[in-house]
Amino acid sequence: MRTEDFKHGVVSILLVLGLVLSIILIAPLASPGDLISDPGGTTIEVAAGDTVLIRHVLEWDEPEDGAYTVTMAWDSYDNHENENFTFVGASAYFTTGDYVSESISAVVIWDSVPSPDYPGSTRHALSVKCLVDNKDNRNGQFNVDIWMGAYGAGGVPHILTDNHPIPFQFGGILIFEGTTYFRDRDPITIKVIPGTAVFSLVNLYTVNVEKILDLNLGSKLVVKFYTYVDGYENENVVETFSPPAHVEENEEARHPESIGVKKARLDLTTNDTEDVISTIASFTVCKDMLEVRFTEIPLEWALAPPPDRIWDEIEFSQIPLYWALAPSC
Repeated sequence: MRTEDFKHGVVSILLVLGLVLSIILIAPLASPGDLISDPGGTTIEVAAGDTVLIRHVLEWDEPEDGAYTVTMAWDSYDNHENENFTFVGASAYFTTGDYVSESISAVVIWDSVPSPDYPGSTRHALSVKCLVDNKDNRNGQFNVDIWMGAYGAGGVPHILTDNHPIPFQFGGILIFEGTTYFRDRDPITIKVIPGTAVFSLVNLYTVNVEKILDLNLGSKLVVKFYTYVDGYENENVVETFSPPAHVEENEEARHPESIGVKKARLDLTTNDTEDVISTIASFTVCKDMLEVRFTEIPLEWALAPPPDRIWDEIEFSQIPLYWALAPSC
């Protein structure tokens, strides 16, 4: 990978417009199959201080040699390093055809200027490309992987947020062959969370939360329970802490009303549990989960002391009712 610095600032939008219009006039657009998939319009979660992969799947499928360009940008709001991302690296490589795993040129060009949209902020722009004067003669689908760190200069972790957009600029994807394909792109939404948390179903009334979290703000971790149509039911505070705190544990949370779990989410809150700082993880109980639990109960019943078997029998009798309401997995 080679990094080239702009020596004369960002190319003006008029020059970019002229370039793209000239491409359109010179060659018709290729079929949409050249862009197989991309993360535009999606939300990607990353823990504060960790790295996140932004992957694009492209394809060359014409006899002529190929090139590509992927461009994106983001703003460092008010020039705060805790509202910034750091470019970590980029690579491109084939995933289909005769050249699987073989690398492709991934030249990186980037620069920073005052943000045109947010006064007092900085706009960072990044392009990863196989240059048009160094085209590739191979065909097949290939990944263009861009790794970004959820931290600013000096490794300052990004603050927790549900929405830090990484927009794709005008002509965000360019694929060059005998014909040229270009596409403007919807922004990627980066959701920065304090770590990882994974839900699982313990029984009809209880979930387990496996969590590894670094908490620099807030006071409580709360499991909140909801209906399938997102109506609030109740909640269970599973952790009270003073930041900064490192939390690494498995913890069970039972529905306070001892009714079946339908939806649950893990919220980071202040002392007031209605004041949500961030939703770390969400969970929906689906039919397959209830079927698995249904098959586990007979063995638990056989091993349980006789006075405790009544609880297995009650759960066993209720699961079909919840199964009927649950969505498919």
